[in-house]
Amino acid sequence: MQAMRTQRFSRNRAAAGFTMIELLIAIVILLVGVVAVAQLVPNAIRSDFRNRYDSTALILAQQQMEQMVEQKLTVGGPPAAGTYNFQIFLPDGTTTLCNLGLAPAVLTAPVGAPPPPPAIVTSGAPLIAGTLRIDWGVGQVAGYWNQYTAPDGNPFETRWNIAVFYGNINGRIRPVGKRIIVSTQGATPQSRFYARPTTLTTMVAWRND
Repeated sequence: MQAMRTQRFSRNRAAAGFTMIELLIAIVILLVGVVAVAQLVPNAIRSDFRNRYDSTALILAQQQMEQMVEQKLTVGGPPAAGTYNFQIFLPDGTTTLCNLGLAPAVLTAPVGAPPPPPAIVTSGAPLIAGTLRIDWGVGQVAGYWNQYTAPDGNPFETRWNIAVFYGNINGRIRPVGKRIIVSTQGATPQSRFYARPTTLTTMVAWRND
């Protein structure tokens, strides 16, 4: 009789299934996993949008850089101490004036032994000290920035810095090269998908223009 009770008791325990504590533990583990996965989704979305902004900024910076590089070193024909400039086409189809550096105060060497030409004249958006990166922590410099709407509808801003190198060619002091730094980023820093600055640098040498 005792053996039958023990066998029936063992059978009942085996058929009892999970206890309430075990069920609660399982639910907690499941919730932790679901919450962890749910947190990854918005992070992935933000990362995707940020990468898209960065890629767009790079393309837009390249477009403007290409237009600057195609210009002659003396584009705009500035007078002494004037500013080289041309009309640049923005990605949204509009145009605006684009400064491409400064001319020194003296463009023609005097008769006799000419004075040494200025080695370099830098203008435009300030750079971060010790780097070739635009300092976006300061305000815009007139003639060296523009804003526009990209094809995807997002606003962007471009700033640039120009260093003009001068030499004495046949008694005339003229530019022999330019260093161009172009930086583009999203123009709405309050956005969650604010694009980081994208910076491009190139050199243009005198080509008998």
